[in-house]
Amino acid sequence: MSDLSSSRRGQGSCRRCGTSYHNRWKPALCQNCGFEIGGKVSAKPKTTPIPQAVRITENLYSVRKLRTGPDHRCFVEIRGEHKICMFKQCLDKRNLFVCQGDGESFSCEHTELCNSEVPFGEKFFLTRDKIGAIPLDTNTKKDLFDLSESLEGNTSTKRPSVVKVSDRTFAVASSSTFEFVHMNNIGSKSFLCFETECKPKSGSVGKTTGKRKSTCIHSHCLVATLGDSQLPEAAVAETTPSIVTRSKARHASIRCLRSRVLFPSDLKALLKKCQELEAVPTPGGVDLPAEFNYTGSSCHLCGSPLSSAKPHQGTDGTARLMTHRHPFWPVRASVRRCLQERCGAIHQCQPMESGIPLFNLGNKLFVTLEFFVDWRHLLKRGTPLSTAIAAKLETLMLRTPSAHKPSVNELAYIERQLSNGYWGFEVLSERDEVQSICGFCGTCPEILIGDGNEKNCCSSRQIEYAQTNQQSPSTSTSQSTTSSEGPFTTDTVIDSSDSSNTALGSIRDPLTEAVESQLLERVVFARNASHLSVASEEVLPFMNGKVGSCLINTEFKKSTAAIKHIPGDPNRMMDLIKSDQFIVSQLDKYSDAELNSLCRSCSLPSSGQSSVVKQNHLQKLYDSILHGYCPCHDYTNTPGQTGGYYHMVCRHGVIYGSKILTRRESVRDAVDLFLSMKYPPIMFVCDSPCSFSRHLELRDKELAVTFWGDQRGCFEKPVSTKPPAQDVNFPEILPGEFAIEPIHLVPEALLEPNQHPVSGMKRRFIVGDRFHTANNPHKSPLCTYHNIDNCLQGVAYKTSYAESQNNVRNVKRLRSSCAQSFETHFMYNRLMDIYHNEDIVRKQMNIQSAKNAQDLRRGAYMRLVSGPAP
Repeated sequence: MSDLSSSRRGQGSCRRCGTSYHNRWKPALCQNCGFEIGGKVSAKPKTTPIPQAVRITENLYSVRKLRTGPDHRCFVEIRGEHKICMFKQCLDKRNLFVCQGDGESFSCEHTELCNSEVPFGEKFFLTRDKIGAIPLDTNTKKDLFDLSESLEGNTSTKRPSVVKVSDRTFAVASSSTFEFVHMNNIGSKSFLCFETECKPKSGSVGKTTGKRKSTCIHSHCLVATLGDSQLPEAAVAETTPSIVTRSKARHASIRCLRSRVLFPSDLKALLKKCQELEAVPTPGGVDLPAEFNYTGSSCHLCGSPLSSAKPHQGTDGTARLMTHRHPFWPVRASVRRCLQERCGAIHQCQPMESGIPLFNLGNKLFVTLEFFVDWRHLLKRGTPLSTAIAAKLETLMLRTPSAHKPSVNELAYIERQLSNGYWGFEVLSERDEVQSICGFCGTCPEILIGDGNEKNCCSSRQIEYAQTNQQSPSTSTSQSTTSSEGPFTTDTVIDSSDSSNTALGSIRDPLTEAVESQLLERVVFARNASHLSVASEEVLPFMNGKVGSCLINTEFKKSTAAIKHIPGDPNRMMDLIKSDQFIVSQLDKYSDAELNSLCRSCSLPSSGQSSVVKQNHLQKLYDSILHGYCPCHDYTNTPGQTGGYYHMVCRHGVIYGSKILTRRESVRDAVDLFLSMKYPPIMFVCDSPCSFSRHLELRDKELAVTFWGDQRGCFEKPVSTKPPAQDVNFPEILPGEFAIEPIHLVPEALLEPNQHPVSGMKRRFIVGDRFHTANNPHKSPLCTYHNIDNCLQGVAYKTSYAESQNNVRNVKRLRSSCAQSFETHFMYNRLMDIYHNEDIVRKQMNIQSAKNAQDLRRGAYMRLVSGPAP
């Protein structure tokens, strides 16, 4: 039985007075009582009639497939005395007539429209000047020049490149299959091409994947022919202003929330306020109001006046209070909107500003902060967030009166909002970045252990990879000077001066801001309008602002083909490069005899090979070093998933840097993190030390010479004629707890570039961890020079910290969520790094406080010291 209050089909009604309106032209305010309905205030736009048929050339027509509906069209071609419709269904029908020998009598509704007088469409022509005026790559411009020449042909009359069929549809010249193709305007200067090779493909389940041909020559032809001034903006302008305004208002509302709310880091004081809140018997007083209204009169961002209080758009002003004592309690809530057109920020009541420990979620839920603190501790221990929320709701439902119990659908909505609210709570929580720095190592650790984890990944659907590979770094690398592949010449470098003591307390980058804004948008608005897409080059490492000097990401320069198995000996190639016997920029100038010698030296096949094949072998081996391929250690990743997660930890287990891998892991990722450090460690332990040193030497020759000269990160110069020494002595890398003499740190003001504060040296060592060395022996005898046990002081270090952390993270993450979106994956790993570090530092301080009667403080390089500050 239908509800008597429901509206008729196609019509809605005001919730306050019942005045009806048409859903297609939904007004912003009720015309009778002024209640906010949430539609658009605009008259029905005037539309130009779409022509049923338009003549493109003397022998070609563009005809609508259907007389009504979207402007989807087909072509009708004149061949002699016959008109042939190119619509597939019509061609199939005509085939039956042709098989019966009666093809002349066939006609369809499309050919009949061409029997009468049909006007020509407006014609536009492509010239070489127009092609040269738009910024395109060389290959695309060449294709356009070829198309322009084909349009000129051998006749005196040049064919048009574009014919305007309607306000939103164009016929564009094609050189592939048919004479013209149709293109529809689907947005501001955005077009959908109906050529088979350019149309979006369908996925395995019948859904559109959105993937198209990498280069649609027809769209470039259309833009080049019409230019910006003649592109159809008017057709879009009728529908886009409200969207643009709404988008600006959303961003302004998110900024307003960030500027007003910051949850304190002192959880004891916060939980004490929550306990006082639970003592209030009934909502309605000052301590716990029954109505939540924003009391300010001016915008928090721009100072402009605000509108009067009204319910949030699309609601009737009803919300629910969520506390232990008052679960699902109905309350009232309203918002105020900034009247400045360029701002439009929504101002919601945030009880924390009045000292009430409640978090407003979309003006629909007011939740006690005690819930979020509980879920934080459960998430840290591997409990799925959805499980923690569902268990809490089930418990609250048992104590809720029947009159206040939500319906099944409303309960599911509340569960989603609480999940969104938790991530918003974490974004807005205050944190002290100093509490994430190891108290013993400070900002200048002597040793860091790095390891990757391919299991800690997420779907790559939200990652946008470059359609074409970046120019091979090898083509621009100089052997005599510092490589242009150096760490400080990439476009994806964020300096530590951009760091601010914000909620997450680390170096800020655009991606972090985008992810946090996406999560906060779900808190402010019940509906999330935006979809997060991430370019692979934007995924920068996570690093504390006091530890890192910059954030470096060169992962977008990886080539999938270059980090697979490549034949040859990279060690021998590096010897040839360092002795200038092989210069990649002169590869095409080597004689066949020289190529044979180079291939034999690098263990590459040369017998019976042409010069081009030999050059290709040498180029691939060179690229494999530059892209980070390791012949001694295979890296894998799951198809359709990101490459995993890489992190560096100190010998006390504190994470100093981590990185979400968008592609398959390689040593390039470890080098990025290593160079992002303000003080790179004296010793770096990883699973591919040989490839690490080769890659850095090729990527930044001068820096590698500064770090280890000709010793490639080993304790001595590796040579193939003798095994490495087993008793090398380097007391500078001895841990402080085993040192006899006190460690004197070099003052920061006296430090030279690349000098380490602990050792006072610029020397660095790259060694392998014992786990991978024992289970995956290296291929080359020179790799044994990277064994940490070659040094007498190496026995003082354990090298399994990073491997252990990966195992712990896998266990927790797989229990908490097996299928994470990118923003959840991003926030989860970042928060888990912070929680992990804070727990270790808290234990360090407790141990030192028990041993030292004097107060602990952070001294030079953020290391823990006791006693009063100087």
